Amino acid sequence: MSELKITQRRYTSYAGGITKYHIELTVAPGTTPSSPPMSSHVFVQTIGAAVANDAFARVATLADLDLTLDLRSTAVTLGHTEYRVATVTVTYNDLDTAIAAIPVITDRVDSLTDTWVKARAEFVINADVTTLPTAAAGASVKGGYKTAYTDANALRTTAEAAQATQQSTFETAQSAVDAARDLNLVHCDYKTQFAKLKGVEDSTSSAPALNPALALQSALSALNAAADQFGKLTRGENGKSGVVAHPPGTATNPELGLLIPISDMGKLLAITFADEGGVTEIRAILAANETNPTVKPAFNQVPTGGDVWRIYALTDTLPSDDFGRSAAAATKAQAALTVYQGSEGLQALLTNALSDATQKCNDANAAHKAALSAEATARDAVEAAQADVLSAQSAEDAAAADLVGVCPDVDLTTLQ
Repeated sequence: MSELKITQRRYTSYAGGITKYHIELTVAPGTTPSSPPMSSHVFVQTIGAAVANDAFARVATLADLDLTLDLRSTAVTLGHTEYRVATVTVTYNDLDTAIAAIPVITDRVDSLTDTWVKARAEFVINADVTTLPTAAAGASVKGGYKTAYTDANALRTTAEAAQATQQSTFETAQSAVDAARDLNLVHCDYKTQFAKLKGVEDSTSSAPALNPALALQSALSALNAAADQFGKLTRGENGKSGVVAHPPGTATNPELGLLIPISDMGKLLAITFADEGGVTEIRAILAANETNPTVKPAFNQVPTGGDVWRIYALTDTLPSDDFGRSAAAATKAQAALTVYQGSEGLQALLTNALSDATQKCNDANAAHKAALSAEATARDAVEAAQADVLSAQSAEDAAAADLVGVCPDVDLTTLQ
């Protein structure tokens, strides 16, 4: 059956520098319309100040076909704001939008036509005569619809309560995740800080130890070795000594008054000047085998009779009291290190603190993961509960529609 037919004419216009795209739609009776036929006035127009100002409002609904007039003049006379026409032109400023609109209005007219045909065939029929009161069987049927509705309503209420419970559980789980995350951050930050304090041992020995205690131990070992070496050197023979003879010689060849063998070349000559308050100057011996060896550089002044001179090996020049101070410093540092590394020392405390912080960090990590898992489980439960509510609501709506179909005057609130 062909109830209606629709024709489209598409064209463009150009004005004021703008291209517009027009679709003119005309509906006419089909080849085999119903009797009486469906009206071809399926486009609703909004009435303007003049016909030229009328605007396309929509494709008509089934109610529009009954309630909206198809004559503009009659509609205006009666004070209506809309009327129906069979031809309408729709204008677009964008080509892609116009192309997309081509099938839309046709589909809407087609849907209206299908609804109109179905209503004529299945709804607009001869009057349905029912003798009242209805038979017992009719009342029983209505009772069944009422029971189905009350049961569906109860299931929906139960589903909503279950959803509320799951939502509360989910929110609690979210709070637990936040708390576990914060605790995890705190404990693992403590672990990081204690690890930095304690350090990490460099087992390759190719670089200074990263552990502060091991670095201190390495420094102390070097200091002890240096002090021990200094002690060994300064405990050796001091070489020769005497008093400068007179005449004194020069600042480069002082007269010592004692033959200096050639074996003393390369050693150091120290002279303490009495008239300078005991100032000692040290110079290298470049030539010997005489009582006035050649030194370099020259002394700052010419030694005079009575100045004390000494010859040292190259390694004998460190004053003994420097070794004493070095040894004392090393002893104090060693004692401090011993305390640091002892069972009650800072190293042990740092080790214990790091171990405790590591355990708490691990525990906090596990708690955070457990909280995340519980949150995910709670979220799944909420989503399942939401699906149950939607399903229960759909079932209740269907039961309500069925009940109203047989009991149009029923008050649903009395059954809830």
